Amino acid sequence: MSVVLSTKSEYKKGKAMVAMSGGVDSSVAAAILIEQGYDVEGITMYLGDSSVIEKAKKTAAFLGIKHHSVNLTEVFTAEVKQYFINEYLKGNTPNPCVVCNKKVKMGVLFEYSQQLGADYFATGHYANVVKQNGRYLLKKAAYLPKDQSYVLFSLNQNVLAKLILPLQALSKDEVRAKAKALELPYALAGDSQDICFIPSGDYHEFLAANGVKDDPGNFVDKNGNILGTHKGIFYYTVGQRKGLGIALGHPVYVTEIRHASNEVVLGLQEDLFSLNLFTQNNNFIAIESLVSEMPVQVKIRYNFQPAPAIIKPVQDGLVKTVFCEPIKSVTKGQAAVFYNGDTVVGGGIIV
Repeated sequence: MSVVLSTKSEYKKGKAMVAMSGGVDSSVAAAILIEQGYDVEGITMYLGDSSVIEKAKKTAAFLGIKHHSVNLTEVFTAEVKQYFINEYLKGNTPNPCVVCNKKVKMGVLFEYSQQLGADYFATGHYANVVKQNGRYLLKKAAYLPKDQSYVLFSLNQNVLAKLILPLQALSKDEVRAKAKALELPYALAGDSQDICFIPSGDYHEFLAANGVKDDPGNFVDKNGNILGTHKGIFYYTVGQRKGLGIALGHPVYVTEIRHASNEVVLGLQEDLFSLNLFTQNNNFIAIESLVSEMPVQVKIRYNFQPAPAIIKPVQDGLVKTVFCEPIKSVTKGQAAVFYNGDTVVGGGIIV
């Protein structure tokens, strides 16, 4: 069985290439664009898992649209997997989705879609793009619990100008209901895991398999006094309390990871709070560039309530964020994304 939601005579809005994973979100995004009168085709990244290609092809056939696949294993390994490994080697906690969106999905895959004649590029992300005063702005999704604008902060005007996000006004329940109503092949599929290339969720196993040596070292306090022995710095992240394997008679938290000396710094909860942070590799969307102080709200990780702050440019392309009140567990390697209400001003990587 297949469903055809439009005919060629109804294609009035141009060709939209949809990044399809075979999952519910991208499948419904494709269906919505067909209903809206776009000439829709699907495109899927092959990253080593052929089942993803097969699911996407099956959904595309069901929707009656053409499907393309492109082997991006080499660029994905170089730009995303190696980035993930390198950041852990520095003692940081990376967010590979941010890099994948910038360099692979909205980078190489986007360019490939342009070569195939696409007028637009669409994904199943929950966010919104609008044009205002000559700039394309990235905004939060209407359904905030699923908002994914945080991981899209690095997009440029060229991509945003052609990006369509059909799920921007829908909740996850509404998307699932539409998938079920259309009888899409994978309407009941669960959400994808956090990191697609580590399906087991075991970062340490992945790092070990890629030659990253994780040696035991010392737990220390902020003054360098030895408190005990840790099993390897890759087992810990800033803010962690559970699973430390050390008893000091009072609650302690990971407050810093010192890769150079292979030390994990432990402290009290109050030691986790910071008034400022610095970001590099900054990208701005709502403005051309940051030239002076600007009041914003800042997210320092995906599931974080934006906190009021001032951002200002400093030397060497860095941006300094000064919070109105101390915030907990600033983590190097994560993204800090700057908002003005529901609009993404820009963001960068915490250093």
